[in-house]
Amino acid sequence: MLRDILVHIESTSDNSVAEFAARLAEKHGARLTGLSLLPPTPSYYEVSGMVSAPAFDEQALAAEARAIFDNAIRNVDIRTEWRESNGPAIRDLTLHARFADLTILAHRDTNSSFQGLANQFLLNSGHAAILVPNGWTGSETAGRATVGWNSTLESARALHHALPLLEKAEFVKVVMVAETAVADDASDAGLDITGHLGAHGIDAELCYAEICDDAGQSLLDRAAEDDCDLLVMGVYGRSRLSEFIYGGASRTVLNETSIPVLMAH
Repeated sequence: MLRDILVHIESTSDNSVAEFAARLAEKHGARLTGLSLLPPTPSYYEVSGMVSAPAFDEQALAAEARAIFDNAIRNVDIRTEWRESNGPAIRDLTLHARFADLTILAHRDTNSSFQGLANQFLLNSGHAAILVPNGWTGSETAGRATVGWNSTLESARALHHALPLLEKAEFVKVVMVAETAVADDASDAGLDITGHLGAHGIDAELCYAEICDDAGQSLLDRAAEDDCDLLVMGVYGRSRLSEFIYGGASRTVLNETSIPVLMAH
């Protein structure tokens, strides 16, 4: 059950992440907690070395974030809470996430002071997160879902965290996609996944995509074909160095997705 949702709100954000979180909380009857984090102090380099820029107005930034949150929850009937944290961002985000069922973060906000926060959270927290692309305008919230599945630890964790969302979805398709290098391991990877989902009351369709070099793009293409508004997948199944050099499904999806993505490591 999804009963406690955490959403990070930044003053630079548009309303996408806050409105998505508010609609999702209402759909599941969950409490929604908005969290404002202290941005890192910006720095610049001079010949003599690194110099910190003048301090920003912490209260003003938090107030702007709170206004975005308040606007998003204005027309939904949910329990809410607002928190402000002044410690290191990733440490405090991870701490607050331990007391929530799911964390929601903005994705690809070019004005954000927290570049790379989502990646750090996924890799170091042990929790799942939904990344909502900046500018997302979908009216439904996790109504149609594509699930990337290959029986790895990461995909299993992502699926586990997504179950409350999938139970309320009107359409769920599980897509088996294998990159060329792991094609030999793909044949058994769909083992009873639809049966497992069926035990949760989820009527899911299983399909096997063509073997390809870019599993991430294949997942995105399938999600677009089915008009889905949520993609579920494990992140960084291979080593981070391998992902960085060769791309990989995680990197493609993080760079190219136009819909919300639930990821877990």
